[in-house]
Amino acid sequence: MMIVPKEEPALKGLNSSYINIPKLVEHCQKEFGSGFIHFRSPEVEGAIFFEKGRLLNGIFQNREKEVKGEGAIDSIVEAAVNDNLHVNIYKIAPEKIHFWTTLHTAQTIYQNLSTEFIDFEGLLRKMETEKLTGCVEVSINGGKESGIIFFDNGKVIGGSYSWDEGGASSSRQNQELILKKTKELGGMFHVRKIPIPPAMGEHREEEMVHESPSGIIPMLEEFLTLFESEMMKDKKMKERFHTLLKNKFIEKADKYLFLNPFSDEFEYADQKISFSGKASDEELVHGVVESVKELAEELGLHRFLNVKLTSWAQKYQKELERFALSF
Repeated sequence: MMIVPKEEPALKGLNSSYINIPKLVEHCQKEFGSGFIHFRSPEVEGAIFFEKGRLLNGIFQNREKEVKGEGAIDSIVEAAVNDNLHVNIYKIAPEKIHFWTTLHTAQTIYQNLSTEFIDFEGLLRKMETEKLTGCVEVSINGGKESGIIFFDNGKVIGGSYSWDEGGASSSRQNQELILKKTKELGGMFHVRKIPIPPAMGEHREEEMVHESPSGIIPMLEEFLTLFESEMMKDKKMKERFHTLLKNKFIEKADKYLFLNPFSDEFEYADQKISFSGKASDEELVHGVVESVKELAEELGLHRFLNVKLTSWAQKYQKELERFALSF
């Protein structure tokens, strides 16, 4: 089951049988700026995350499979043909949308904790000590009310509450109220952790001065620039390049944590890479190259892999041999 905001949706009660999903996404981008569309039936669940001007990610789940990224959106559209999906739309503040896109990667580390046996305030202090990046889901009074408290490196950065009409909130009042309600009415808790580098928060200054050897970043910049130039030849792909690349990075973030957009460690823009993490050179190269190779193959850009990279591969032959890569 996906994690969704506890507040009322901005639009709710829609049904996929009478909506055009691509048109709905366009409308939501114009109307709400950033947020996500949640689709659900007894057999299927999916979400499309967006911000103004671009799609950020998609997730599709049924009993047989889970699909992430660009393919998930196609799977949702396909499922809507055969199944009546209930559709709710949530508006998310721009500064929080990338947090929400990573929540689907969160791993449950504690579940079904009860106020009968657990002190909720003590649990929150424990999450602070353990420097949790993720969330604590709270069900109050048998599910009649609920909330989510968000953590970044052990610090509470906001929440989502069923009684709050203002959207994802950082209000201290709401945090105090959820403590009060769980004490009086009882509660159940699930703790979920986003798998990002543990040094992300406390040692941020140290990370910011970390630099990869001079040959690695320029090599990857040239690699990404060549791929970008190839995609720009196709008018349809031209406008979607950064969205497709970011979605692929999100998809690979379970394996290469520095690609997680919430960690804010790696970014490619204006043909330049900014990198402030602690990933090894091998992780950095493999993460970027694997992502682009997969995306190129998915888009049918075999010419890029077979022809366009010849001179680049010759130029960086020693580095490619060092990292056991071939083209």
